[in-house]
Amino acid sequence: MSRRGGRSGIALVGALALLTVSGIVVAALVASSITAQRSMRLGGSDAAALASAEYAASSILAGASTYQLARQPLGVTQRYDVAVEQTSELRVDVGVTRLPHGVLWLVADAVLHGLDSSERRINLVAQFPDLGPLPAAAIESRGDVSLADDVTITTDTTGDLECAAGPGAPNVVAAGSARVSAPPAVLVETRSAASDADSYLLNPRQRSILASGSVVVHVVGDTTIGGGTFDGILLVDGALTITGSLVVTGVVVATGPIRTSGGRLSVTGALLSAYSGPGRAIDLAASSLRFAPCVAATVLRAAAMPRRVRDRAWAELY
Repeated sequence: MSRRGGRSGIALVGALALLTVSGIVVAALVASSITAQRSMRLGGSDAAALASAEYAASSILAGASTYQLARQPLGVTQRYDVAVEQTSELRVDVGVTRLPHGVLWLVADAVLHGLDSSERRINLVAQFPDLGPLPAAAIESRGDVSLADDVTITTDTTGDLECAAGPGAPNVVAAGSARVSAPPAVLVETRSAASDADSYLLNPRQRSILASGSVVVHVVGDTTIGGGTFDGILLVDGALTITGSLVVTGVVVATGPIRTSGGRLSVTGALLSAYSGPGRAIDLAASSLRFAPCVAATVLRAAAMPRRVRDRAWAELY
Protein backbone atom coordinates (compact mmCIF):
# COMPACT_ATOMS: atom_id res chain seq x y z
CA MET A 1 0.00 0.00 0.00
CA SER A 2 2.79 2.42 0.73
CA ARG A 3 4.13 2.00 -2.81
CA ARG A 4 0.72 2.71 -4.36
CA GLY A 5 0.39 5.86 -2.15
CA GLY A 6 3.84 7.04 -3.22
CA ARG A 7 2.94 6.66 -6.87
CA SER A 8 -0.31 8.60 -6.32
CA GLY A 9 1.65 11.43 -4.65
CA ILE A 10 4.03 11.61 -7.55
CA ALA A 11 1.13 11.78 -10.03
CA LEU A 12 -0.46 14.57 -8.02
CA VAL A 13 2.74 16.56 -8.03
CA GLY A 14 3.10 16.03 -11.78
CA ALA A 15 -0.46 17.17 -12.39
CA LEU A 16 0.05 20.27 -10.29
CA ALA A 17 3.28 21.06 -12.15
CA LEU A 18 1.53 20.59 -15.46
CA LEU A 19 -1.26 22.92 -14.39
CA THR A 20 1.32 25.48 -13.25
CA VAL A 21 3.17 25.35 -16.53
CA SER A 22 -0.10 25.62 -18.43
CA GLY A 23 -1.07 28.65 -16.36
CA ILE A 24 2.26 30.29 -17.04
CA VAL A 25 1.90 29.65 -20.77
CA VAL A 26 -1.65 31.04 -20.80
CA ALA A 27 -0.55 34.11 -18.80
CA ALA A 28 2.38 34.65 -21.16
CA LEU A 29 0.10 34.39 -24.19
CA VAL A 30 -2.36 36.86 -22.67
CA ALA A 31 0.44 39.29 -21.75
CA SER A 32 1.96 38.95 -25.19
CA SER A 33 -1.41 39.64 -26.82
CA ILE A 34 -2.01 42.70 -24.63
CA THR A 35 1.50 44.00 -25.33
CA ALA A 36 1.08 43.47 -29.07
CA GLN A 37 -2.27 45.26 -29.05
CA ARG A 38 -0.85 48.16 -27.06
CA SER A 39 2.17 48.35 -29.37
CA MET A 40 -0.18 48.54 -32.34
CA ARG A 41 -2.18 51.30 -30.65
CA LEU A 42 0.99 53.18 -29.72
CA GLY A 43 2.29 52.79 -33.26
CA GLY A 44 -0.96 54.22 -34.54
CA SER A 45 -0.75 57.10 -32.05
CA ASP A 46 2.85 57.83 -33.02
CA ALA A 47 1.98 57.78 -36.71
CA ALA A 48 -1.01 60.08 -36.13
CA ALA A 49 1.09 62.54 -34.11
CA LEU A 50 3.87 62.54 -36.70
CA ALA A 51 1.46 63.02 -39.60
CA SER A 52 -0.34 65.80 -37.71
CA ALA A 53 2.90 67.66 -37.01
CA GLU A 54 3.92 67.39 -40.67
CA TYR A 55 0.48 68.57 -41.78
CA ALA A 56 0.53 71.58 -39.44
CA ALA A 57 4.02 72.71 -40.47
CA SER A 58 3.19 72.31 -44.16
CA SER A 59 -0.09 74.21 -43.83
CA ILE A 60 1.61 77.18 -42.15
CA LEU A 61 4.29 77.24 -44.85
CA ALA A 62 1.69 77.02 -47.63
CA GLY A 63 -0.21 79.91 -46.03
CA ALA A 64 2.83 82.18 -45.75
CA SER A 65 0.97 85.18 -47.13
CA THR A 66 -2.05 84.58 -44.88
CA TYR A 67 0.13 84.29 -41.78
CA GLN A 68 2.31 87.25 -42.86
CA LEU A 69 5.53 85.26 -42.40
CA ALA A 70 7.45 87.73 -44.56
CA ARG A 71 6.66 90.53 -42.10
CA GLN A 72 7.86 88.72 -38.98
CA PRO A 73 10.64 90.51 -37.09
CA LEU A 74 14.05 88.89 -37.31
CA GLY A 75 14.73 86.34 -34.57
CA VAL A 76 11.23 86.53 -33.08
CA THR A 77 9.16 83.33 -32.77
CA GLN A 78 5.47 83.55 -33.63
CA ARG A 79 3.23 80.72 -32.42
CA TYR A 80 0.19 79.31 -34.20
CA ASP A 81 -2.42 76.83 -32.98
CA VAL A 82 -3.32 74.59 -35.91
CA ALA A 83 -6.37 72.33 -35.88
CA VAL A 84 -5.89 69.05 -37.71
CA GLU A 85 -8.96 68.57 -39.87
CA GLN A 86 -8.75 64.78 -39.91
CA THR A 87 -9.06 64.52 -36.10
CA SER A 88 -11.49 66.08 -33.67
CA GLU A 89 -9.25 66.23 -30.60
CA LEU A 90 -5.76 67.02 -31.90
CA ARG A 91 -4.32 70.52 -32.23
CA VAL A 92 -0.71 71.27 -33.08
CA ASP A 93 1.45 74.10 -31.75
CA VAL A 94 3.63 75.56 -34.52
CA GLY A 95 6.42 78.04 -33.81
CA VAL A 96 7.90 80.02 -36.71
CA THR A 97 11.17 81.95 -36.38
CA ARG A 98 12.58 84.15 -39.12
CA LEU A 99 16.36 83.90 -39.41
CA PRO A 100 18.81 85.95 -41.53
CA HIS A 101 18.84 85.65 -45.34
CA GLY A 102 15.12 84.92 -45.58
CA VAL A 103 15.30 81.60 -43.70
CA LEU A 104 12.28 80.32 -41.77
CA TRP A 105 12.55 77.70 -39.01
CA LEU A 106 9.24 75.97 -38.29
CA VAL A 107 8.76 73.68 -35.27
CA ALA A 108 5.46 71.77 -35.10
CA ASP A 109 4.73 69.96 -31.81
CA ALA A 110 1.85 67.45 -31.88
CA VAL A 111 0.73 65.86 -28.59
CA LEU A 112 -1.89 63.12 -28.52
CA HIS A 113 -3.42 62.78 -25.05
CA GLY A 114 -5.21 59.77 -23.59
CA LEU A 115 -4.42 56.21 -22.61
CA ASP A 116 -1.96 55.75 -25.48
CA SER A 117 -0.48 59.26 -25.50
CA SER A 118 2.19 60.23 -28.00
CA GLU A 119 4.25 63.28 -28.94
CA ARG A 120 6.09 64.05 -32.13
CA ARG A 121 7.92 67.23 -33.13
CA ILE A 122 8.75 68.17 -36.71
CA ASN A 123 11.47 70.71 -37.55
CA LEU A 124 11.27 72.26 -40.98
CA VAL A 125 13.59 74.81 -42.63
CA ALA A 126 12.36 76.95 -45.53
CA GLN A 127 13.64 80.04 -47.31
CA PHE A 128 12.25 82.94 -49.30
CA PRO A 129 13.80 83.14 -52.79
CA ASP A 130 16.52 85.75 -53.14
CA LEU A 131 15.12 88.30 -55.59
CA GLY A 132 18.26 90.39 -55.81
CA PRO A 133 19.96 93.31 -54.11
CA LEU A 134 18.03 95.73 -51.92
CA PRO A 135 17.66 99.29 -53.20
CA ALA A 136 20.77 101.30 -52.43
CA ALA A 137 18.95 104.59 -51.78
CA ALA A 138 15.55 106.27 -51.76
CA ILE A 139 16.09 106.99 -55.47
CA GLU A 140 18.06 104.66 -57.73
CA SER A 141 18.34 105.43 -61.41
CA ARG A 142 20.15 104.45 -64.59
CA GLY A 143 19.52 107.87 -66.10
CA ASP A 144 19.39 111.54 -65.20
CA VAL A 145 17.58 112.68 -62.06
CA SER A 146 16.00 116.08 -61.39
CA LEU A 147 14.64 116.96 -57.95
CA ALA A 148 12.90 120.27 -57.26
CA ASP A 149 13.66 122.31 -54.16
CA ASP A 150 10.47 121.08 -52.45
CA VAL A 151 11.64 117.45 -52.58
CA THR A 152 12.81 116.08 -49.22
CA ILE A 153 14.62 112.78 -48.63
CA THR A 154 15.23 111.15 -45.25
CA THR A 155 16.55 107.75 -44.16
CA ASP A 156 14.98 105.25 -41.79
CA THR A 157 17.81 103.66 -39.81
CA THR A 158 15.53 101.40 -37.74
CA GLY A 159 14.65 97.80 -38.46
CA ASP A 160 16.42 94.46 -38.54
CA LEU A 161 20.19 94.45 -38.40
CA GLU A 162 20.48 92.66 -41.74
CA CYS A 163 18.70 95.43 -43.66
CA ALA A 164 18.73 98.66 -41.63
CA ALA A 165 20.42 101.60 -43.33
CA GLY A 166 23.52 102.95 -41.66
CA PRO A 167 24.13 106.61 -40.93
CA GLY A 168 25.31 108.56 -43.94
CA ALA A 169 23.45 106.42 -46.46
CA PRO A 170 23.07 108.20 -49.82
CA ASN A 171 19.73 109.71 -50.85
CA VAL A 172 20.23 109.16 -54.58
CA VAL A 173 22.29 106.48 -56.31
CA ALA A 174 22.76 106.83 -60.06
CA ALA A 175 24.75 105.18 -62.81
CA GLY A 176 28.13 106.70 -63.58
CA SER A 177 26.99 108.45 -66.73
CA ALA A 178 23.84 109.94 -65.17
CA ARG A 179 23.49 113.59 -64.14
CA VAL A 180 21.71 114.50 -60.93
CA SER A 181 20.18 117.91 -60.17
CA ALA A 182 19.03 118.10 -56.55
CA PRO A 183 18.85 120.41 -53.51
CA PRO A 184 22.18 120.86 -51.68
CA ALA A 185 21.08 118.68 -48.74
CA VAL A 186 20.58 115.63 -50.95
CA LEU A 187 23.50 113.19 -50.80
CA VAL A 188 24.24 111.73 -54.24
CA GLU A 189 26.48 108.78 -55.16
CA THR A 190 27.30 107.06 -58.42
CA ARG A 191 27.60 103.27 -58.38
CA SER A 192 27.97 100.60 -61.03
CA ALA A 193 25.13 98.65 -59.39
CA ALA A 194 22.74 101.34 -60.64
CA SER A 195 23.33 100.00 -64.17
CA ASP A 196 22.61 96.37 -63.22
CA ALA A 197 19.34 94.86 -64.49
CA ASP A 198 18.97 92.87 -61.26
CA SER A 199 18.68 96.12 -59.29
CA TYR A 200 15.51 96.92 -61.26
CA LEU A 201 13.99 93.41 -61.09
CA LEU A 202 14.37 92.95 -64.85
CA ASN A 203 15.99 89.52 -64.77
CA PRO A 204 13.67 86.81 -66.24
CA ARG A 205 14.11 84.72 -63.07
CA GLN A 206 13.05 87.68 -60.94
CA ARG A 207 10.05 88.42 -63.15
CA SER A 208 8.89 84.79 -63.10
CA ILE A 209 8.90 84.79 -59.29
CA LEU A 210 7.18 88.17 -59.07
CA ALA A 211 4.48 87.09 -61.55
CA SER A 212 2.61 85.28 -58.77
CA GLY A 213 3.46 87.64 -55.92
CA SER A 214 0.49 88.60 -53.75
CA VAL A 215 1.85 92.12 -53.10
CA VAL A 216 2.95 92.79 -56.69
CA VAL A 217 1.08 94.96 -59.18
CA HIS A 218 2.49 94.71 -62.71
CA VAL A 219 1.44 97.31 -65.28
CA VAL A 220 2.42 96.87 -68.93
CA GLY A 221 2.79 100.15 -70.81
CA ASP A 222 2.86 103.81 -69.82
CA THR A 223 0.56 104.58 -66.91
CA THR A 224 -0.75 107.57 -64.96
CA ILE A 225 -1.77 107.40 -61.29
CA GLY A 226 -4.12 110.06 -60.03
CA GLY A 227 -3.50 109.38 -56.34
CA GLY A 228 -4.32 106.97 -53.52
CA THR A 229 -2.27 104.56 -51.43
CA PHE A 230 -0.18 101.54 -52.35
CA ASP A 231 1.59 98.90 -50.25
CA GLY A 232 3.87 96.41 -52.01
CA ILE A 233 5.84 96.32 -55.26
CA LEU A 234 4.66 98.34 -58.26
CA LEU A 235 6.24 97.27 -61.56
CA VAL A 236 5.63 99.53 -64.53
CA ASP A 237 6.87 98.43 -67.94
CA GLY A 238 6.87 101.93 -69.32
CA ALA A 239 6.67 105.52 -68.08
CA LEU A 240 4.97 106.42 -64.79
CA THR A 241 3.28 109.78 -64.28
CA ILE A 242 1.81 110.76 -60.90
CA THR A 243 -0.81 113.50 -61.09
CA GLY A 244 -2.32 113.38 -57.59
CA SER A 245 -1.41 112.70 -53.99
CA LEU A 246 0.02 109.20 -53.81
CA VAL A 247 1.30 107.43 -50.68
CA VAL A 248 3.54 104.41 -51.32
CA THR A 249 4.91 101.93 -48.80
CA GLY A 250 7.25 99.58 -50.60
CA VAL A 251 9.10 99.70 -53.90
CA VAL A 252 8.21 101.35 -57.21
CA VAL A 253 10.16 100.21 -60.29
CA ALA A 254 9.61 101.58 -63.80
CA THR A 255 11.41 100.78 -67.03
CA GLY A 256 10.56 104.25 -68.30
CA PRO A 257 10.74 107.75 -66.79
CA ILE A 258 9.05 108.57 -63.47
CA ARG A 259 7.68 112.07 -62.96
CA THR A 260 5.20 113.96 -60.81
CA SER A 261 2.67 116.41 -62.20
CA GLY A 262 0.48 117.81 -59.44
CA GLY A 263 -0.39 116.45 -56.01
CA ARG A 264 2.25 115.15 -53.64
CA LEU A 265 4.19 111.91 -53.79
CA SER A 266 5.13 110.25 -50.50
CA VAL A 267 7.29 107.12 -50.58
CA THR A 268 8.49 104.97 -47.69
CA GLY A 269 10.83 102.46 -49.26
CA ALA A 270 12.45 103.22 -52.61
CA LEU A 271 11.79 104.60 -56.09
CA LEU A 272 13.70 103.12 -59.04
CA SER A 273 13.88 103.86 -62.76
CA ALA A 274 15.73 101.66 -65.23
CA TYR A 275 15.37 104.32 -67.94
CA SER A 276 18.68 105.61 -69.29
CA GLY A 277 17.46 108.35 -71.66
CA PRO A 278 17.06 110.38 -73.67
CA GLY A 279 15.62 112.83 -71.20
CA ARG A 280 15.28 112.49 -67.46
CA ALA A 281 14.71 109.14 -65.84
CA ILE A 282 13.27 110.68 -62.65
CA ASP A 283 11.75 114.16 -62.45
CA LEU A 284 10.11 114.95 -59.11
CA ALA A 285 8.53 117.94 -57.43
CA ALA A 286 6.44 118.28 -54.25
CA SER A 287 7.63 114.91 -53.00
CA SER A 288 8.85 113.40 -49.76
CA LEU A 289 10.80 110.16 -49.75
CA ARG A 290 11.95 108.10 -46.79
CA PHE A 291 14.53 105.48 -47.64
CA ALA A 292 13.50 102.35 -45.74
CA PRO A 293 15.50 99.32 -46.88
CA CYS A 294 13.80 97.05 -44.33
CA VAL A 295 10.42 97.97 -45.82
CA ALA A 296 11.82 97.09 -49.24
CA ALA A 297 13.18 93.80 -47.88
CA THR A 298 9.78 92.95 -46.38
CA VAL A 299 7.82 93.46 -49.61
CA LEU A 300 10.45 91.56 -51.59
CA ARG A 301 10.02 88.60 -49.23
CA ALA A 302 6.23 88.91 -49.34
CA ALA A 303 6.33 88.81 -53.15
CA ALA A 304 7.54 85.20 -53.23
CA MET A 305 6.46 81.98 -51.52
CA PRO A 306 9.04 80.39 -49.20
CA ARG A 307 10.27 76.98 -50.22
CA ARG A 308 11.51 74.05 -48.20
CA VAL A 309 15.27 73.79 -47.98
CA ARG A 310 16.16 70.38 -49.32
CA ASP A 311 17.35 67.86 -46.70
CA ARG A 312 16.74 70.34 -43.88
CA ALA A 313 13.84 68.74 -42.02
CA TRP A 314 13.88 66.32 -39.10
CA ALA A 315 11.59 64.78 -36.49
CA GLU A 316 12.15 64.47 -32.75
CA LEU A 317 10.91 61.20 -31.21
CA TYR A 318 9.75 60.76 -27.59
